[in-house]
Amino acid sequence: MLKLRESIIVKSVGDEGIIVDMEKGQYISLNQTALEMIEAMRKSVDRKEVVLRLLDLMDVGRDTLEHDLNALCGRLIELDLVVEE
Repeated sequence: MLKLRESIIVKSVGDEGIIVDMEKGQYISLNQTALEMIEAMRKSVDRKEVVLRLLDLMDVGRDTLEHDLNALCGRLIELDLVVEE
């Protein structure tokens, strides 16, 4: 399971969010969907639970949701914002 690094702060700003990497001084804006995905990741113990939480929140099919979640996780890894636990 991926977890945000300890130096990462996630803030909700209206209908969007931002990730602040305090260590690198990096700011990344998030749309509402990405913000909900990150919040589900923070509250869940495994990927299956993340998917189930998000299916309850979003009006989207499982395949689409898993594709979008994989894309977000790939981007978070690319930006070195997460660690594997």
